[in-house]
Amino acid sequence: MTSAALWAALAGGLPLAGALAALLQSRLYLVVRVDGDSMEPTFADGDRLLVRRRRPRALHTGQVVVASSPRVRPGARVRRDRRTLMVKRIAARPGEPVRPELLPPDLARDGATVPPGMFIVAGDNPRGLSSRRLGYLPGNLVYGVVVRRLST
Repeated sequence: MTSAALWAALAGGLPLAGALAALLQSRLYLVVRVDGDSMEPTFADGDRLLVRRRRPRALHTGQVVVASSPRVRPGARVRRDRRTLMVKRIAARPGEPVRPELLPPDLARDGATVPPGMFIVAGDNPRGLSSRRLGYLPGNLVYGVVVRRLST
């Protein structure tokens, strides 16, 4: 089933559960549940999100993505399971200028650009886990882009 056919099914042809099952079987999509407040007010704790898988080169600044949480930098004081997924907004992509306030002090250099294959990510809520503590996010940890909220 093509993506267009799947979206048509969601729009009215198939019941929602059947359309979601078809989407998930296509391996192009994934459903995740938000756990925490780092993306408030955009997404709240408990929201279910539909995520379309994307390659890193197809990602753009401003998009909300789901990524595997990388190992936390030494001294960051954050405990995370390496398999934990996180929902974040892309603040800068490879080749774009680095905004020093979005990175740890040892990585923030005036005039620098984001290295190839890396991203700077941030939550909409400044208290959340972001590149301020993680540093650069490798593109190979990104699963895809949030398409829409399914429920709260």
